[in-house]
Amino acid sequence: MPSIRTTVLGLAMAATLAGTAFAQSSDDKLTVGLMLTLSGPAAVIGQQARDGFQLAVEDMGGKLGGLDTDVIVVDDELKPDSAVNKAKELVERDGADFVVGPIFSNILMAITKPITDEKVILISPNAGTSVLAGPGCNEYLFVSSYQNDQMHEVLGKYAEDKGYKKVFLMAPNYQAGKDGLAGFKHSYTGEVVDEVYTPLGQLDFSAELARIAAAKPDAVYTFMPGGMGVNLVKQYRQAGLEDIPFLSAFTVDETTLPAQQDAAIGFFGGANWAPNTDLPQSKAFVKAFEAKYGYVPGTYAMQA
Repeated sequence: MPSIRTTVLGLAMAATLAGTAFAQSSDDKLTVGLMLTLSGPAAVIGQQARDGFQLAVEDMGGKLGGLDTDVIVVDDELKPDSAVNKAKELVERDGADFVVGPIFSNILMAITKPITDEKVILISPNAGTSVLAGPGCNEYLFVSSYQNDQMHEVLGKYAEDKGYKKVFLMAPNYQAGKDGLAGFKHSYTGEVVDEVYTPLGQLDFSAELARIAAAKPDAVYTFMPGGMGVNLVKQYRQAGLEDIPFLSAFTVDETTLPAQQDAAIGFFGGANWAPNTDLPQSKAFVKAFEAKYGYVPGTYAMQA
Protein backbone atom coordinates (compact mmCIF):
# COMPACT_ATOMS: atom_id res chain seq x y z
CA MET A 1 0.00 0.00 0.00
CA PRO A 2 1.74 3.24 -1.07
CA SER A 3 2.09 6.02 1.48
CA ILE A 4 0.21 9.32 1.25
CA ARG A 5 3.30 10.83 -0.39
CA THR A 6 3.05 8.45 -3.32
CA THR A 7 -0.71 8.65 -3.67
CA VAL A 8 -0.66 11.64 -6.03
CA LEU A 9 1.79 9.79 -8.24
CA GLY A 10 -0.47 6.77 -8.09
CA LEU A 11 -3.52 8.75 -9.07
CA ALA A 12 -1.59 10.30 -11.93
CA MET A 13 -0.67 6.81 -13.05
CA ALA A 14 -4.31 5.85 -12.78
CA ALA A 15 -5.24 8.73 -15.05
CA THR A 16 -2.58 7.62 -17.51
CA LEU A 17 -3.95 4.11 -17.43
CA ALA A 18 -7.33 5.53 -18.38
CA GLY A 19 -6.21 5.14 -21.99
CA THR A 20 -6.16 1.37 -21.46
CA ALA A 21 -9.48 1.57 -19.66
CA PHE A 22 -10.90 3.49 -22.60
CA ALA A 23 -9.86 0.70 -24.96
CA GLN A 24 -11.48 -1.88 -22.69
CA SER A 25 -14.79 -0.04 -22.28
CA SER A 26 -17.35 -1.17 -24.83
CA ASP A 27 -19.33 2.06 -24.50
CA ASP A 28 -16.27 4.34 -24.73
CA LYS A 29 -16.75 5.41 -21.13
CA LEU A 30 -14.77 4.96 -17.96
CA THR A 31 -16.63 2.97 -15.33
CA VAL A 32 -15.88 3.50 -11.65
CA GLY A 33 -17.40 1.37 -8.92
CA LEU A 34 -17.84 3.32 -5.67
CA MET A 35 -18.13 0.84 -2.77
CA LEU A 36 -18.92 2.37 0.62
CA THR A 37 -20.88 1.60 3.78
CA LEU A 38 -24.25 3.26 3.16
CA SER A 39 -26.55 1.48 5.61
CA GLY A 40 -26.64 0.99 9.36
CA PRO A 41 -25.09 3.21 12.08
CA ALA A 42 -21.97 3.85 9.96
CA ALA A 43 -23.88 5.05 6.88
CA VAL A 44 -23.13 8.71 7.62
CA ILE A 45 -19.44 8.00 6.99
CA GLY A 46 -20.08 6.37 3.63
CA GLN A 47 -22.41 9.21 2.71
CA GLN A 48 -19.60 11.71 3.29
CA ALA A 49 -17.22 9.77 1.03
CA ARG A 50 -19.87 9.22 -1.66
CA ASP A 51 -20.80 12.90 -1.75
CA GLY A 52 -17.17 14.03 -1.78
CA PHE A 53 -16.26 11.73 -4.68
CA GLN A 54 -19.31 12.63 -6.73
CA LEU A 55 -18.71 16.35 -6.14
CA ALA A 56 -15.20 15.94 -7.57
CA VAL A 57 -16.49 14.12 -10.66
CA GLU A 58 -19.08 16.84 -11.18
CA ASP A 59 -16.45 19.54 -10.71
CA MET A 60 -14.41 17.92 -13.50
CA GLY A 61 -17.36 17.96 -15.87
CA GLY A 62 -18.23 14.30 -15.44
CA LYS A 63 -14.85 13.21 -16.75
CA LEU A 64 -11.87 11.42 -15.18
CA GLY A 65 -8.64 11.38 -17.13
CA GLY A 66 -10.48 13.21 -19.90
CA LEU A 67 -12.96 10.36 -20.32
CA ASP A 68 -16.72 10.45 -19.77
CA THR A 69 -17.26 8.56 -16.55
CA ASP A 70 -20.07 6.44 -15.17
CA VAL A 71 -20.06 6.00 -11.38
CA ILE A 72 -21.81 2.93 -9.96
CA VAL A 73 -22.51 3.27 -6.23
CA VAL A 74 -22.87 0.13 -4.11
CA ASP A 75 -23.40 -0.43 -0.40
CA ASP A 76 -21.00 -2.94 1.17
CA GLU A 77 -23.36 -3.10 4.21
CA LEU A 78 -20.24 -3.43 6.42
CA LYS A 79 -20.36 -7.16 5.63
CA PRO A 80 -17.17 -8.67 4.14
CA ASP A 81 -18.96 -11.55 2.38
CA SER A 82 -21.47 -9.21 0.76
CA ALA A 83 -18.67 -6.82 -0.18
CA VAL A 84 -16.71 -9.58 -1.95
CA ASN A 85 -19.76 -10.55 -4.01
CA LYS A 86 -20.46 -6.94 -4.95
CA ALA A 87 -16.80 -6.32 -5.79
CA LYS A 88 -16.85 -9.26 -8.18
CA GLU A 89 -20.04 -7.94 -9.77
CA LEU A 90 -18.48 -4.52 -10.26
CA VAL A 91 -15.44 -6.01 -11.99
CA GLU A 92 -16.93 -8.97 -13.86
CA ARG A 93 -20.48 -7.85 -14.66
CA ASP A 94 -20.22 -4.07 -14.75
CA GLY A 95 -16.72 -3.89 -16.22
CA ALA A 96 -15.43 -1.39 -13.67
CA ASP A 97 -12.07 0.06 -14.70
CA PHE A 98 -11.45 1.32 -11.18
CA VAL A 99 -13.04 0.59 -7.80
CA VAL A 100 -13.03 3.33 -5.15
CA GLY A 101 -13.60 2.33 -1.53
CA PRO A 102 -14.17 1.20 1.13
CA ILE A 103 -14.54 2.99 4.47
CA PHE A 104 -13.75 0.10 6.84
CA SER A 105 -10.54 -1.91 6.96
CA ASN A 106 -12.21 -5.30 7.30
CA ILE A 107 -13.94 -4.61 3.98
CA LEU A 108 -10.66 -3.50 2.38
CA MET A 109 -9.03 -6.74 3.48
CA ALA A 110 -11.88 -8.71 1.94
CA ILE A 111 -12.09 -6.97 -1.45
CA THR A 112 -8.46 -6.24 -2.28
CA LYS A 113 -7.64 -9.66 -3.72
CA PRO A 114 -10.76 -10.22 -5.87
CA ILE A 115 -10.38 -6.74 -7.38
CA THR A 116 -6.63 -6.52 -7.87
CA ASP A 117 -6.30 -10.12 -9.09
CA GLU A 118 -8.24 -8.89 -12.12
CA LYS A 119 -5.68 -6.08 -12.58
CA VAL A 120 -8.32 -3.49 -11.69
CA ILE A 121 -7.01 -0.54 -9.69
CA LEU A 122 -8.50 -0.17 -6.21
CA ILE A 123 -8.31 3.29 -4.61
CA SER A 124 -9.22 3.45 -0.93
CA PRO A 125 -10.44 6.88 0.22
CA ASN A 126 -10.21 5.92 3.90
CA ALA A 127 -9.16 2.45 5.03
CA GLY A 128 -5.39 1.96 5.06
CA THR A 129 -4.57 -1.24 6.90
CA SER A 130 -0.96 -1.64 8.01
CA VAL A 131 -0.80 -5.23 6.77
CA LEU A 132 -1.23 -3.94 3.19
CA ALA A 133 1.86 -1.77 3.53
CA GLY A 134 5.49 -2.84 3.34
CA PRO A 135 5.71 -6.53 2.41
CA GLY A 136 1.95 -6.53 1.73
CA CYS A 137 2.14 -3.68 -0.80
CA ASN A 138 0.03 -4.22 -3.92
CA GLU A 139 0.79 -2.43 -7.18
CA TYR A 140 -2.94 -2.10 -7.94
CA LEU A 141 -3.90 -0.64 -4.53
CA PHE A 142 -3.65 3.07 -3.73
CA VAL A 143 -4.82 4.89 -0.60
CA SER A 144 -5.71 8.58 -0.59
CA SER A 145 -5.87 8.95 3.19
CA TYR A 146 -3.14 7.44 5.39
CA GLN A 147 -1.87 4.22 6.84
CA ASN A 148 -4.30 3.52 9.69
CA ASP A 149 -1.88 3.92 12.58
CA GLN A 150 -0.57 7.33 11.45
CA MET A 151 -3.55 9.36 12.63
CA HIS A 152 -3.50 7.79 16.07
CA GLU A 153 0.20 8.47 16.59
CA VAL A 154 -0.70 12.17 16.81
CA LEU A 155 -2.96 11.56 19.80
CA GLY A 156 -0.28 9.44 21.48
CA LYS A 157 2.11 12.38 21.12
CA TYR A 158 -0.55 14.72 22.52
CA ALA A 159 -1.05 12.48 25.57
CA GLU A 160 2.72 12.28 26.03
CA ASP A 161 3.11 16.07 25.81
CA LYS A 162 0.26 16.59 28.31
CA GLY A 163 2.07 14.38 30.80
CA TYR A 164 -0.66 11.78 31.19
CA LYS A 165 0.93 8.91 33.12
CA LYS A 166 -1.87 6.34 32.80
CA VAL A 167 -4.14 5.93 29.79
CA PHE A 168 -7.08 3.61 29.09
CA LEU A 169 -7.32 2.47 25.45
CA MET A 170 -10.42 1.24 23.61
CA ALA A 171 -11.21 0.40 19.97
CA PRO A 172 -13.32 -2.01 17.90
CA ASN A 173 -11.88 -5.49 17.44
CA TYR A 174 -10.84 -5.37 13.78
CA GLN A 175 -7.71 -4.41 11.88
CA ALA A 176 -8.27 -0.64 12.00
CA GLY A 177 -8.86 -0.80 15.75
CA LYS A 178 -5.65 -2.75 16.28
CA ASP A 179 -3.75 -0.39 13.99
CA GLY A 180 -5.21 2.59 15.83
CA LEU A 181 -4.12 1.55 19.30
CA ALA A 182 -0.74 0.42 17.98
CA GLY A 183 -0.29 3.88 16.49
CA PHE A 184 -1.17 5.56 19.78
CA LYS A 185 1.31 3.39 21.69
CA HIS A 186 4.00 4.17 19.12
CA SER A 187 4.07 7.78 20.38
CA TYR A 188 3.10 7.21 24.03
CA THR A 189 5.54 5.90 26.62
CA GLY A 190 3.33 6.04 29.70
CA GLU A 191 1.36 3.19 31.32
CA VAL A 192 -1.55 1.59 29.48
CA VAL A 193 -3.81 0.61 32.36
CA ASP A 194 -6.18 -1.35 30.11
CA GLU A 195 -6.56 -2.08 26.40
CA VAL A 196 -10.09 -3.07 25.45
CA TYR A 197 -11.35 -4.30 22.07
CA THR A 198 -15.11 -4.26 21.56
CA PRO A 199 -17.16 -5.96 18.82
CA LEU A 200 -17.37 -3.87 15.67
CA GLY A 201 -20.73 -2.12 15.73
CA GLN A 202 -21.23 -2.30 19.50
CA LEU A 203 -23.51 0.48 20.75
CA ASP A 204 -23.77 -0.20 24.51
CA PHE A 205 -20.58 0.63 26.42
CA SER A 206 -21.83 0.31 30.01
CA ALA A 207 -19.40 -2.52 30.85
CA GLU A 208 -16.42 -0.67 29.36
CA LEU A 209 -17.35 2.56 31.13
CA ALA A 210 -17.42 0.72 34.45
CA ARG A 211 -13.89 -0.53 33.73
CA ILE A 212 -12.76 3.02 32.98
CA ALA A 213 -14.23 4.28 36.25
CA ALA A 214 -12.49 1.51 38.17
CA ALA A 215 -9.13 2.05 36.43
CA LYS A 216 -9.10 5.80 37.17
CA PRO A 217 -6.81 6.69 34.27
CA ASP A 218 -5.38 10.13 33.59
CA ALA A 219 -7.01 10.01 30.16
CA VAL A 220 -8.97 7.76 27.81
CA TYR A 221 -8.03 7.23 24.19
CA THR A 222 -10.55 5.69 21.82
CA PHE A 223 -11.28 5.08 18.16
CA MET A 224 -15.02 4.55 17.64
CA PRO A 225 -16.27 5.73 14.22
CA GLY A 226 -19.88 6.42 13.23
CA GLY A 227 -22.73 5.34 15.46
CA MET A 228 -20.32 3.71 17.89
CA GLY A 229 -18.76 7.09 18.57
CA VAL A 230 -22.12 8.81 18.93
CA ASN A 231 -23.23 6.38 21.62
CA LEU A 232 -19.90 6.22 23.42
CA VAL A 233 -19.66 9.99 23.83
CA LYS A 234 -23.22 10.27 25.12
CA GLN A 235 -22.80 7.35 27.51
CA TYR A 236 -19.40 8.60 28.71
CA ARG A 237 -20.95 11.87 29.81
CA GLN A 238 -24.03 10.18 31.25
CA ALA A 239 -21.71 8.00 33.34
CA GLY A 240 -20.16 11.14 34.85
CA LEU A 241 -16.70 10.45 33.44
CA GLU A 242 -16.24 13.79 31.69
CA ASP A 243 -13.54 14.82 34.22
CA ILE A 244 -11.30 12.14 32.68
CA PRO A 245 -9.88 13.67 29.46
CA PHE A 246 -11.41 12.04 26.37
CA LEU A 247 -8.98 11.77 23.45
CA SER A 248 -10.03 10.21 20.17
CA ALA A 249 -9.79 9.90 16.42
CA PHE A 250 -12.82 9.40 14.14
CA THR A 251 -15.05 9.55 17.23
CA VAL A 252 -15.72 13.27 17.69
CA ASP A 253 -15.86 14.71 14.17
CA GLU A 254 -18.16 16.11 11.49
CA THR A 255 -19.95 12.76 11.10
CA THR A 256 -20.75 12.33 14.80
CA LEU A 257 -21.05 15.87 16.19
CA PRO A 258 -24.54 16.54 14.74
CA ALA A 259 -25.84 13.68 16.93
CA GLN A 260 -23.51 14.14 19.91
CA GLN A 261 -24.05 17.89 20.17
CA ASP A 262 -23.33 19.25 23.69
CA ALA A 263 -22.31 15.80 24.96
CA ALA A 264 -19.04 16.23 23.02
CA ILE A 265 -18.08 19.62 24.47
CA GLY A 266 -14.56 19.42 25.85
CA PHE A 267 -13.79 16.12 24.15
CA PHE A 268 -10.82 15.96 21.78
CA GLY A 269 -10.56 14.52 18.29
CA GLY A 270 -7.46 14.35 16.10
CA ALA A 271 -7.69 14.44 12.30
CA ASN A 272 -5.66 15.04 9.16
CA TRP A 273 -7.97 17.86 8.05
CA ALA A 274 -10.76 20.10 9.32
CA PRO A 275 -13.40 22.10 7.42
CA ASN A 276 -11.95 25.39 8.69
CA THR A 277 -8.49 24.64 7.25
CA ASP A 278 -7.15 27.95 5.99
CA LEU A 279 -6.15 27.03 2.44
CA PRO A 280 -7.79 28.34 -0.74
CA GLN A 281 -8.46 24.85 -2.14
CA SER A 282 -9.95 23.68 1.15
CA LYS A 283 -12.19 26.72 1.46
CA ALA A 284 -13.43 26.25 -2.10
CA PHE A 285 -14.16 22.57 -1.44
CA VAL A 286 -16.09 23.26 1.75
CA LYS A 287 -18.12 26.03 0.12
CA ALA A 288 -19.04 23.85 -2.86
CA PHE A 289 -19.83 20.84 -0.67
CA GLU A 290 -22.08 22.75 1.71
CA ALA A 291 -23.85 24.48 -1.19
CA LYS A 292 -24.61 21.16 -2.90
CA TYR A 293 -25.37 18.89 0.05
CA GLY A 294 -26.38 21.21 2.88
CA TYR A 295 -24.11 19.79 5.56
CA VAL A 296 -20.50 20.15 6.75
CA PRO A 297 -17.92 17.89 5.12
CA GLY A 298 -15.54 15.85 7.25
CA THR A 299 -12.24 14.19 6.53
CA TYR A 300 -14.00 11.28 4.79
CA ALA A 301 -15.46 13.63 2.18
CA MET A 302 -12.16 15.45 1.70
CA GLN A 303 -10.22 12.21 1.16
CA ALA A 304 -12.77 10.94 -1.37
